[in-house]
Amino acid sequence: MLTILQSDSRAPTTAESPLLERARNLAAIAVERRRFEGRLEHQAVHDVLTGLPNRLLLMDRIEQALARGRDQEVDVAVLFIDLDNFKVINDSLGHSVGDRLLEGVAERFRANVRREDTVGRFGGDEFVVVCEGVGGEPGAIEVAETLAAVLAEPVEIDGTEVHVSASIGIAHAADGSADPQALIRDADSAMYRAKDQGRAGHAVFETELHERVVQRLELERALRSALVHGELAVHYQPVVRLADNSIVGVEALVRWDRPGIGVVEPEEFIAVAEETGLVGYLDRWVLTEACQQIAAWRSGGLGSQLRLSVNISARELGDPNLPRLVSDALARAGLTGDALVVEMTESALAADTEGALASLTRLSELGVQIAIDDFGTGYASLDYLRRFSMAHQLKIDRSFVADLDSGRARDQAIVSASLVLARDLGFVSVAEGVETEGQRAVLTAMGCTLAQGYLYCPPLPAAELEQWMRQVLATKT
Repeated sequence: MLTILQSDSRAPTTAESPLLERARNLAAIAVERRRFEGRLEHQAVHDVLTGLPNRLLLMDRIEQALARGRDQEVDVAVLFIDLDNFKVINDSLGHSVGDRLLEGVAERFRANVRREDTVGRFGGDEFVVVCEGVGGEPGAIEVAETLAAVLAEPVEIDGTEVHVSASIGIAHAADGSADPQALIRDADSAMYRAKDQGRAGHAVFETELHERVVQRLELERALRSALVHGELAVHYQPVVRLADNSIVGVEALVRWDRPGIGVVEPEEFIAVAEETGLVGYLDRWVLTEACQQIAAWRSGGLGSQLRLSVNISARELGDPNLPRLVSDALARAGLTGDALVVEMTESALAADTEGALASLTRLSELGVQIAIDDFGTGYASLDYLRRFSMAHQLKIDRSFVADLDSGRARDQAIVSASLVLARDLGFVSVAEGVETEGQRAVLTAMGCTLAQGYLYCPPLPAAELEQWMRQVLATKT
């Protein structure tokens, strides 16, 4: 501290002026240095993009909250929030839009919690909310529902409405007797359960969830290894014309026989692939392998018009590079676009409508056929059928086909209405999961065009399916 005391007021002398000027400069440097140090201290514990507390400060706030919980016997809840399909938005609309979406979401969260609560950005598209004295699990659930509700309205960015939802995991410490790392881990585990339950929801941590997360991490590690070491295989299921039982195409389905473990169900490892971003590698690998195989079958006398159907995930559907990747795979196999059918679910269309519309329009221009898969089980909006007018096929989900021959009027009415809708809109109808002659007969009578299922043939490795197809062709000659 520098203090200069002068009893009377006067101008500085010639000798004093340089000293005072130097003192002023030193004081200005000291003030600016302190401001700079303050900015550095703030940046060290706050997220640069959103201004929210970062992971370091969040962990400190959780530790402080737990300490007060122990002293004052109040509960502490941690909410772990992960934005659904954020990578799709980032990839399709650009990182600048993704950043502004994060800023908008952060502001909504900050404005809709109590003053004493802490909202922080944990990293990427993950946020954490720390609540004290929230009133047990019911109170924490109420907070989660409030935060989910504020995302119901789209975020407007440069005139474009961007829709986003979140999966929220809740971990609760009744009396502060918990470890900060464990509380975050448990909330993260619960968040994964919320995603497993269909996303855009919340789940409360239960003890067995931790074991499931450990198993999920191990499955992710094994899946990465499987992709590198060639443990995955493509199986094929024939698609048959109901009118004459002729084979018109095959659907490519990925399978995994894990060494030392056995067969891993597709629903299990594909969910992990989607969550971790591996689904892009998986989709591209299946596309490349299957294109080569269908080209070999076409040239080998199994049908010059044989079509290949492949499934495309929501994440890949929004990728603007998808049409180029498909075009390259077809070209390498010596195929034209009309050899391929790209299948996507209604849920995939809803995840990024604009990105999907752009990709599918371009694919259709290449001659690729588009199929809406599992119709009636996802976001069954007639608006999607109107907007995605380039689609060629409508696939009726197996859940509606299963009881067709049991006389259940409701299922028969749903399938009949779907087939009429497909016909009137100019779609080719495809029934999935046909397993009995009774189902086949009902579908044929209703005017369904194509079918696939165990009645004809299960998904088989390429060599086995080729043998099956040659036997079928031999019986027709």
